[in-house]
Amino acid sequence: MIFLENEFLQYMVNTPTFEIRTEEEPAKLIVSAEEKAQLEKFNNDAKAKTQGLLEGILANPDTFAQVAKDNSEDVGSRDKGGTYTGIKKGQLVPEYEDVIFNKLKVGEIYPQLVATQYGWHIIKKDAERGEGETKEIDTSHILISKRTEQQILAAKQWLETGLTGVYIDKVNPVQQAENSFAFQILFDETGKQLLSQITKNNVNKPLAIFIDGVGIGTPTVQNEITNGELVITGDFTQENVTAIAQRLSSGAIQFPLSLVAPAAAQ
Repeated sequence: MIFLENEFLQYMVNTPTFEIRTEEEPAKLIVSAEEKAQLEKFNNDAKAKTQGLLEGILANPDTFAQVAKDNSEDVGSRDKGGTYTGIKKGQLVPEYEDVIFNKLKVGEIYPQLVATQYGWHIIKKDAERGEGETKEIDTSHILISKRTEQQILAAKQWLETGLTGVYIDKVNPVQQAENSFAFQILFDETGKQLLSQITKNNVNKPLAIFIDGVGIGTPTVQNEITNGELVITGDFTQENVTAIAQRLSSGAIQFPLSLVAPAAAQ
């Protein structure tokens, strides 16, 4: 749910790259004029794309779910046609909440783009139940994300290490306890050597995991990892850990991360 404020969920693109970077020495970081121009063009193009999708949907409302599946950049709802159910007041960013609680009737599609900190939304109200504080709403949306100067600066604070998804050999789901799951990343021989050197030089220091140039987590290295294995832990269930492991093979991660050495390496 990329638009929920009370959870850490990060925007992910369809075909991202996976990178591990080390921390840069403190420095005065700026966004260049060229980068600002590129950022403005990216966001203008994203808004124009969303406007085009909205116009098509308003002309053919029955296509909403398929357009969401084909275009939405909110991976939490995309495969469900953009749908979230049981939304109560206080769960959504204010701009989205205002539309579904105050401006739309059930079955309606909002005729304008809704801009939030995450990008541009096309919003539909599917159903509502209850009254007052107990009211719940089912809603569908399509999100086309924007980029910010903060994302550019965050990327500059970390140095590339050369350890990327190119060197991932295999990803395995791991059960840690009865209801606790993680997954293990196995690097090939080149990745193993890179990981060993990187972790040796950065014990008790943070590393950053980047997806398509956007940082998604800064776990701390506990010790040198010499066997080419990482264990990624987070809020995983048995049902989603296998799917997440598969997505990690192409670079997509959507949960809080911590980086630890497997027991065999400790």
